[in-house]
Amino acid sequence: MVASVELMPEPEVDRSCPGHDIRAVFATAFVTRGGPAATLGRYRSDAIPEAGAGFIAAEGHAWHVRCVTARRVALLGLLALLAGCSTPSPPARLSPPIPGDPLDLAAYAAHPCDLLPAPQLVRFFITRPGTVSAGADGLTCSWTPSDTTAMTYRASIGAGGLERVYDRKSGFPVFEPTAVHSYPAVHLEHVAGHCRIVVGVTDSTILDIVIDARDATLAAYDDPCAEAESFAGAALGYQGHRAP
Repeated sequence: MVASVELMPEPEVDRSCPGHDIRAVFATAFVTRGGPAATLGRYRSDAIPEAGAGFIAAEGHAWHVRCVTARRVALLGLLALLAGCSTPSPPARLSPPIPGDPLDLAAYAAHPCDLLPAPQLVRFFITRPGTVSAGADGLTCSWTPSDTTAMTYRASIGAGGLERVYDRKSGFPVFEPTAVHSYPAVHLEHVAGHCRIVVGVTDSTILDIVIDARDATLAAYDDPCAEAESFAGAALGYQGHRAP
């Protein structure tokens, strides 16, 4: 027959276990009857007063708490912690995924004018070499067409990927998701005669294109983002060996 031992305000504890606090152990009762410690059973949920503890014990035996070492307490706590813990899920992705053939353009961060060769630039009426300038986000190459000085194309390679752009979307004047050659892209600036588009080419790299058309008679003035997408497409097509 099984019976409950009389509850005591403070259970008898072997003080040879320094720093022991019997109330810290809720999983298993280690008890003894004048001999080695033994595992007898679990605490009853309704038999744990504010101070002290009750145990399920065989009727007729004067069981009492003897000692639960700090090592056992730590081990029980660790096991309980491991049982209750789970690996947190990574945050949900904000930006569209990069297609199966990402373009590694990181090397062009230091040489942005090499993104497009002369034969590809001619279609934009660019016949002169680009010029490099340094900015807060790195190096940028600027090209001016030979038929007008009121038009500028700028290209650079940015770090952080499109995910970083999406994470900071509230800080941009506009945020218009689009795509260029199946690569996810976003218009970040879009007014008459001016457009900025960033294209995610890998999870950690973006192609950043800016178009400025300062003459209202230019076709790019009315639709600068179409011109920006065309220039970005030329770079992606050349770098990816696909028709722009």
